[in-house]
Amino acid sequence: MSFLKRLDEQLISNRSNLFGHDEIFNNCKKIIDLVHNQDNELKLLFEELDIRSINIFHGETGTGKTTLSYELAKYVLEKYEVETYELKAQEIITDNLGKTLGNFHKAYEEINDLCSKDKGIVLLLMSLTDF
Repeated sequence: MSFLKRLDEQLISNRSNLFGHDEIFNNCKKIIDLVHNQDNELKLLFEELDIRSINIFHGETGTGKTTLSYELAKYVLEKYEVETYELKAQEIITDNLGKTLGNFHKAYEEINDLCSKDKGIVLLLMSLTDF
């Protein structure tokens, strides 16, 4: 069973219509551009230090977290051709702790396999409250 679902360009484009959050969006883009920079010396330093672009958005329902995520995914896809995947917490978490831990392990392996490619991935972790 695969826990990661690849999101196609059409879905990303249709879901992203950001209004507001310009400062957050631009700051995230700066970090993304640094991480994906083509300067080999900087790229090697980031790899050695294991520096990645990780953004966590939190807030009340309807405040634009998902829209901001999709807009960033669209940016990364268009500029760096990095694919976007979605991981839904509800598919991993079960009432059986052992199975939940196994599911997390499988999801982590999937993420590692996809990230071993040169470009990496954009991963949207969707929480239970997003449904």
